[in-house]
Amino acid sequence: MKRINKSHLISQEQGKKSILILYASFHGSTAQIAEFMGEKLNIKGISSSVKSIDEHIDFSLYNGLIMGAPIHRGKWMGDAIDFVNKHRLEFDHLPFACFYTCIVKAKHPPSKESLKVIESYKATLIELFPSLPPSCISSFAGMLEYDKCSFFVKLVLWLILRNKGIGEGDYRDWRAIESWLSETKKYIESKNNEENV
Repeated sequence: MKRINKSHLISQEQGKKSILILYASFHGSTAQIAEFMGEKLNIKGISSSVKSIDEHIDFSLYNGLIMGAPIHRGKWMGDAIDFVNKHRLEFDHLPFACFYTCIVKAKHPPSKESLKVIESYKATLIELFPSLPPSCISSFAGMLEYDKCSFFVKLVLWLILRNKGIGEGDYRDWRAIESWLSETKKYIESKNNEENV
């Protein structure tokens, strides 16, 4: 999914920089969260650009980076990890935050088991980004649509999730996403202000 962000284009013309929201996504749920973040930043007058990790990225155009990807087989989506390992030196200078989506987060109220699983996912990102403050890593529930899955994946998910009381549906909490984005924006701005002092 490619997005043309007019606010970002205007920012480039003025010689300013913007926040890059980068995503990897299986079926579009995480991509839509990234799009939502970009729109919210633009509404607040913050220029942003939303891109897939499959697109060409010139990190010199940005002064902040937010990256999101779904959990797959107990860790961040493999393509996202590969991207980080390949391009880390290119964006290492940018204020950075990241998020992951997982269907286990849809469990309400959360059980001790689900909370433990969610924290184990976060631990893999802390390991990937050891210098990142934990508050800069967040998790969001995703969306479950069986018709977008292969038969085998659909069967496995159904067997695992039926006992957890999680069925098909959109479990994304847009208020929680916007709240974290607001705090992340402040973090990115503060890091940039420190560099300008």
